[in-house]
Amino acid sequence: MMMTMTSLIYKEEQTMNINVFDIIGRSALSMSKGNDLYEVIIQHIKKGQEITLDFENVEMYASLFFNTSIGRLLKDFKPNELSNKVKFVNLTPVGKDLLRRSIRNSAEYFSNVSVRNAIDKVVPEIEGKDR
Repeated sequence: MMMTMTSLIYKEEQTMNINVFDIIGRSALSMSKGNDLYEVIIQHIKKGQEITLDFENVEMYASLFFNTSIGRLLKDFKPNELSNKVKFVNLTPVGKDLLRRSIRNSAEYFSNVSVRNAIDKVVPEIEGKDR
């Protein structure tokens, strides 16, 4: 019984609440802000901490932000592992939708070599045509 209590206390101390607004402000739109949040997240994950990302007061979202901050975590973690490490609160409906899409697309990209190869081939071609 005593070990269980100690484990519960230890686990509680290993949870980190992160106020996203304090890191990026009210808009979650850019790759730069996504990278800023990613750096904070990965720092805590490497310490073995579980994270709760609180999006209170964040009002605007873009896929690029979630791809950079959350999606790239799927290079190293499966979606179910990520959901055990990172929780999300106070996201708007638009934010939730964009986050779900980013996680789904990133999981497919990192887990399926043929999809990754096709995207890696097509994207530079598309970007080259836009110039």
